[in-house]
Amino acid sequence: MNRTKFFYIFLLVAGISLPLQAQTAKQDTTGLNRTVNLQRAYNPLLQDASKINQWPEIKAPGKTNSKAEFSNYTFPAAVAPAINLLDPKAYYTNVASDPQQRGYLHLGVSSLLNIDGDVGYQILQTKEDFLSIYASHRSSNSNVKYLQNDGKQKMKINDNLLGANYRHYFKQAVFNADAQYTYSMFNYYGLPEDSIYTWKLTDVLGSEGIDQNINQVNHLLTAHAGIHSVDNDEINYHVNLRYTLFKQKYEFTKALQGQTENGISADFGLYKNFDNDLMGIGIKGFLKRYTYKILLFDGYRNNWTISGTPYLTFKDAAWNAQLGLSVNGQFGSTQDFLLAPDVKFNWLPTDQLLLYIVAQGGIQDQSNYSQYYENRYLAPVYRVHDTKIPLDGTLGLKFSFAPDHQIDLFTGYQIANNAHFYTDDFLLSAIFDPELTSSNEPWLLGSFIRPYYAKANTWKIGAAFDYAYQDLFDANLKLVYYKRSLKEADSDENSMTEPDPNMLGAWSKPDMTADLSLGWRCPTLPLHATLAYHGEFGRKAYHFEKGELKMKDIHDLSVSGVYSVNQTFSVFVILNNLLFQKYDLWYGYPAQNFNIMAGINVKF
Repeated sequence: MNRTKFFYIFLLVAGISLPLQAQTAKQDTTGLNRTVNLQRAYNPLLQDASKINQWPEIKAPGKTNSKAEFSNYTFPAAVAPAINLLDPKAYYTNVASDPQQRGYLHLGVSSLLNIDGDVGYQILQTKEDFLSIYASHRSSNSNVKYLQNDGKQKMKINDNLLGANYRHYFKQAVFNADAQYTYSMFNYYGLPEDSIYTWKLTDVLGSEGIDQNINQVNHLLTAHAGIHSVDNDEINYHVNLRYTLFKQKYEFTKALQGQTENGISADFGLYKNFDNDLMGIGIKGFLKRYTYKILLFDGYRNNWTISGTPYLTFKDAAWNAQLGLSVNGQFGSTQDFLLAPDVKFNWLPTDQLLLYIVAQGGIQDQSNYSQYYENRYLAPVYRVHDTKIPLDGTLGLKFSFAPDHQIDLFTGYQIANNAHFYTDDFLLSAIFDPELTSSNEPWLLGSFIRPYYAKANTWKIGAAFDYAYQDLFDANLKLVYYKRSLKEADSDENSMTEPDPNMLGAWSKPDMTADLSLGWRCPTLPLHATLAYHGEFGRKAYHFEKGELKMKDIHDLSVSGVYSVNQTFSVFVILNNLLFQKYDLWYGYPAQNFNIMAGINVKF
């Protein structure tokens, strides 16, 4: 080993002691994300103008996405291996691209008066620079019926997003900058619990103490700038800076100011190859700081999260591996330390067979900014505890017998501390105090949701099948089964009461998920159609009086079709909840009934 290798290994060892932070990517392998909102990291700008006429979007193999309007699903899934055996074709419209068309418009209206709109334009597109702006709107103002009784309530959603992306190419580096602002209004339309809420609120506010029609207002802002190397044989690097703002207008009433969360973060990475790229050495790091202006309880008032991950890489003709160790710490209002692996291994004995192993972990961010995309109906006094994951491992086998299909068999195990499970927040009745509110203001209280914490070990086993026939037909099927073992409840610093051991349970989590997607393109007409199904089975909820309750399974089926009139204009129709199913997104928060959405797509 020459002096250069010794020098980089010395830097790697020294880097372990640096107070660096690499936030573990939020991989919710045991839960789902069903909040009505604009999708996380949603960027409606289509960089390839030829794709603007597509509806729905082209699917990547194995990533079936149920197109349920006003629902954002994050499916439990195996960690993708480093090697992807196949890349089957996906259906798309057979329309020639016009490089002069840089903008697009998408507009749809449903039978329940849901409105779905996107617009974007590429202002600048050269070899060196790219600049785009985009905007999106999602809204609903429909009645929903509770599953628990005959009551009805208006479900109101009004989400608006505005963003911009900029990219500049240097000779051996790329600079990226983007900003995105979201303005979201919604009501807490969940089922009120009269025996607790009304009784307490009547004592404090009188008989008119609840108003489910008042809209909560959330402001979300994120701004990012970063630079990364390109085709650099010496040292590969990336550096990113990010700012996030989450501001809520109200707390329990219009008279109480909601909380404000400011987040700043930085991440970086350095990597060097040796021996003709057969060996590499690197380090990645992350640092994040959160501060809060208003918080009803002291948990997570202000804190730092930091980590550093040194790693080695090795590869040969038939295999590659990454061996790393993630060192994580939290300081400030919460104190914690965690060591976790950062290991990946892929073995490709033949062109049709792949064995992959992934073992990772770290501190999973649960900030108010990120929680908005998971469950916006969380009570506005909570800051969910970050999840500590010592291990999240997956073992999988991918294989194919022909170039038009792929089969993935996998199993995994996750160990998580401070794992959160959502339940009806009946404990809020313990903190009602006349000094907290004005008797002239009703509470924005349908049904608030609170996090319940536990130590959760989760085993999963699943299978995925992907098939594509030319550009005419494709199919994706995925089944995952979960077995959870919950230990003692973790302490909740945001509550005035100790955790109730009788409440121990994986509330709102499914025992099994199923996802199916079928796509078909007509060979003689510019018409293509899709069918998407998402199922969740074995969900349970906890009720403060009735104890454990079984929730109705989710059977979400949608069918859509798009017809391209010409290179500029296309029309689409989507049939949502085609099985006419009634189920709760969260306990007491029913999903919308069957509805039809129709609209247009325009390139310009």
